[in-house]
Amino acid sequence: AEGGRIVLEADGQITHSGRIAADSQTDDGGRITVEADDIHLQAGSQISAQGATGGGDVLVGGDWQGGANEERRVLDSANAMAEATTVKMDAGATIDASGTDTGDGGTVVLWSDISNPDSVTSVHGEIYAKGGLNGGDGGQIETSGATLNTDGVRGSAASRGGEAGDWLFDPYDFTVDAAAATDIVTLLEGGTNVTLDTTAPDSQEGLGLTGVDGNGDITVASAIVMPVDEPEAEGEGTEGAEAPAEPETPVTPGNLTLDADGDILVDANIDVAGALTLTSQGDITIDAALTGQADDKAFTFDSTSGAVAINADVSTQGTLTVDTGNSQNINVAADISTAGTQTYNDT
Repeated sequence: AEGGRIVLEADGQITHSGRIAADSQTDDGGRITVEADDIHLQAGSQISAQGATGGGDVLVGGDWQGGANEERRVLDSANAMAEATTVKMDAGATIDASGTDTGDGGTVVLWSDISNPDSVTSVHGEIYAKGGLNGGDGGQIETSGATLNTDGVRGSAASRGGEAGDWLFDPYDFTVDAAAATDIVTLLEGGTNVTLDTTAPDSQEGLGLTGVDGNGDITVASAIVMPVDEPEAEGEGTEGAEAPAEPETPVTPGNLTLDADGDILVDANIDVAGALTLTSQGDITIDAALTGQADDKAFTFDSTSGAVAINADVSTQGTLTVDTGNSQNINVAADISTAGTQTYNDT
């Protein structure tokens, strides 16, 4: 049977430090909703909606993008859950909505009301929505709030042999500092696609805590560099442990997407093993080297209404597509090397 439904609901505050489980050994995981104005998952809190044939859903403070995204939300109605004002997940707390055998990962959301300037989401624990060990795609994870702090967060929406899952950070202005870069690399290495998205009308503040009056810009101020070696598959044994009879399917590195309502400024190197997509409503300015390690992983720079300036070297083993939707300028003042085709404004 499925994992069932668990609802924690209060008008004021919910503080949790124990274990809640809506797991299933034979079916999909269940659904757990935590609904209150102030939610605190303390160290030691464990929330689980794992399932053999698919992960379940864990909604803390709201549905996917507050329920506004009809395609990806869990509940039928956009207003099915009251939105939290503060959500805090301490280091040492865990949420797991993974498939355990052959199923896809589930959905995990930690959300506070982005329309309320006082709302804060702080996430420092571990979150999982992985596909099953024997097949299944990764799930989806979202961490959002008018003020968002995810320093030190860990987790995965990876898959072994299926499609990688997604982790959405939905900031207002986003500056990738050293802490953010470390977290992004960890997620990419573990097989999770990472999206930094400032395009939502009521987007929230990012890891850089730059303020609620930004322009939807994304700035890469600290290098995002993945090791060149093949990523270690999750769940491998510790040193000295007996080797498994058959090698596990390796985790495929995740893709990185920066999707800005304003400009994108790359001031530090990006070196990734997956695809790289830069999409902006404004200008895209590349002032640090971009490197793609893997075959057939595309680099795409798409500026809807601005220019693209490539002032540092770009090297990829896949293809490169550069597009300015209104035929704005593409300025190249560096070396570009690709194993695949290069396309500029569809030519």
